[in-house]
Amino acid sequence: MAFSTTMLAWSVLEYRKSMGSELPHALEAIRGSTDYFLKAAAIPGVVFAQVGDADADHNCWQRPEDMDTPRTAFAVSEKAPGSEVSAEIAAALAAASMVFKAFGDRGYAILGGGFHGVQSFWGSWICYIAL
Repeated sequence: MAFSTTMLAWSVLEYRKSMGSELPHALEAIRGSTDYFLKAAAIPGVVFAQVGDADADHNCWQRPEDMDTPRTAFAVSEKAPGSEVSAEIAAALAAASMVFKAFGDRGYAILGGGFHGVQSFWGSWICYIAL
């Protein structure tokens, strides 16, 4: 989801003049995913990266409302590393903030400054430090 949001945000930045009536839908999709990411990182130093067990979920063929399988949440932290997902969420939020800044949405244009959940992960991957 983070990668898709990053790509959608970059697409809006690059091709917004060609998007026509679909532009509001793209902005709504970006806003919805950024809201989700901010909620997933509401606890400092923890990012909830996945909800649900893929094996159990894919073996269940019924409406989500009727599912009774556990909805286990998997979190990334210093004790359970996973800087890749945190880095992609940070990239998605950075790209989204650029989109909303371009459209004058001041509330969403400052996503990077208020996103404390992944700041402890920044620079934790050796190649990121090298950049």
